[in-house]
Amino acid sequence: MQGQLCPANCIGSVYCVGGFDRTEHFNSMRRLDMGTRTWHEMPPMYHRRCYVSVTVLQDRIYAMGGYNGQIRLNTAEVFDLEANRWSQIASMSEQRSDANCVALNGKMYICGGFNGTECLQTAECYDPETNQWTMIAPMTSRRSGVAVVAYADQIYAVGGFDGNVRLCSSYDHLLNTWTEVDTLTLCPGLCFGNLIIISCVE
Repeated sequence: MQGQLCPANCIGSVYCVGGFDRTEHFNSMRRLDMGTRTWHEMPPMYHRRCYVSVTVLQDRIYAMGGYNGQIRLNTAEVFDLEANRWSQIASMSEQRSDANCVALNGKMYICGGFNGTECLQTAECYDPETNQWTMIAPMTSRRSGVAVVAYADQIYAVGGFDGNVRLCSSYDHLLNTWTEVDTLTLCPGLCFGNLIIISCVE
């Protein structure tokens, strides 16, 4: 059983990236074709990663950070669907596993995580046009296992863990500021990207 992997949904398929089976850390990627309901082995990543952060931007799959069984990683790579291969991109400023990421306006944002010593409050932005990472304003609290989502031109960070987190906060990329939105009524805990946005109009 392969756990601590990260799924990505892209062009009619679900991609499962990295993972851990209690013995081995994986650099593998598998694709589930939603039309035929069949699994396909894909080219492996350069690095073994569990607790990896994965997102899709411009029909490319990005894998960032994670844990290889020895250290938390700051490396990142991208899978080109047309070329069917991985390429390494610039490394992040910080080592982080258990983080989460999202694409917004042609850029990627990765938030929080764990560096092997402490939960992280920091966040970074990647611009694929320049292949550069930029540190952005830190979140309002340290969070590992935080869920992030882009909605209405803002990034929302929900839950996560530092021992006592019940927060939801939003990031304004134009002002480079975080704002606390509300306090969660449930107990603090790990989200690991499981977040659903429901929009209702009367």
